Amino acid sequence: SGAPKRRRAKGNHSDGLQEVYFLLRCKGYGNHKCNFQVEISATLEDKPQMTVKIRHAHDSSCKEDHDYSVKRGGLTKELKEYCKALFAKGYSPQNILSSMVNETDPDRKHRFADGSFPSQEQIAMYKTNYQRESEYERNTVALMRKLCEGMSAVPEDEDTPYVLSYYIHSSSDFNIVMSTKRLLKLFSVTVRRNVDGTYKLLKSGHPVLIMGVDDANRTYHPSIMSLSANEKGPAFQFMVEAQEKTAPTVPKVIHLMADAA
Repeated sequence: SGAPKRRRAKGNHSDGLQEVYFLLRCKGYGNHKCNFQVEISATLEDKPQMTVKIRHAHDSSCKEDHDYSVKRGGLTKELKEYCKALFAKGYSPQNILSSMVNETDPDRKHRFADGSFPSQEQIAMYKTNYQRESEYERNTVALMRKLCEGMSAVPEDEDTPYVLSYYIHSSSDFNIVMSTKRLLKLFSVTVRRNVDGTYKLLKSGHPVLIMGVDDANRTYHPSIMSLSANEKGPAFQFMVEAQEKTAPTVPKVIHLMADAA
């Protein structure tokens, strides 16, 4: 059982149009003389056309359980993690595919339980995309750290924003807390804090957390903004601690009201 052997090639028509085709063979092709082959071709033009042609009939004596459907989509999450681990060891796409086929570890072999493996071209394409994304993340993290370092000094002007505290481990694990000297003074009037978050401000999909105070007129005064990787408890805790460290003379937080902005 399992996926048939697959061969991909490219060619050109006499009229200059490029053609890509897959040749699917029986898994037992050449072993027990089952010559079943299916050719799937696609012409790359303004209106792409796809044709399916059976080149050789299937041998009725063949006991292989065939599935000749064209599988769409990329690697599964488990296969990507498998590839990442081997990328770190310097494996080439060819070596990774060989490792998949010859895998003996039962904890990892279950990923190929159906007998199907990605092609070497798929692994190579994922490696290219993974390296590009990793390089982009490294550059993004380095830029974020540089910007935070440049804004960490407390300005003389009361309305100039600056970074109270931050940590940046990766593009999926960070927290940057910002405010101004004038806004921080608002915390001196109460020990109550109102916090909330929104996902509507950043195209990256990360939340923007806000902490502020309210007054007797039920007016909310936002005082601190945090750019965070998530909206979980530790993110809010980091924001509160940053405010308390920056203004030690301000009364510590006693009441914290969530979703109250």
